[in-house]
Amino acid sequence: MIKIIKQGKPNRKIKMIFERECLMCGCIFEFEKEDLKTYVPFGDKTIKCPCCNLTLGIELEDTKYRIVEIEEDEYE
Repeated sequence: MIKIIKQGKPNRKIKMIFERECLMCGCIFEFEKEDLKTYVPFGDKTIKCPCCNLTLGIELEDTKYRIVEIEEDEYE
């Protein structure tokens, strides 16, 4: 039997914030899916380090992330 322990908010708006460490300079930075670029020949996802500009390959399934709720005025 399923039992609700804490009622959720089924219509809340959320976004995922990903975190990555640069292999070259050690910078730790956050990004969203919209920040990713697609490397056309293979369809791989990449992002540039904001410190040293190194292009990093990204596999979102293996990337640390956190979920944040979007405020109403931010969503519109």
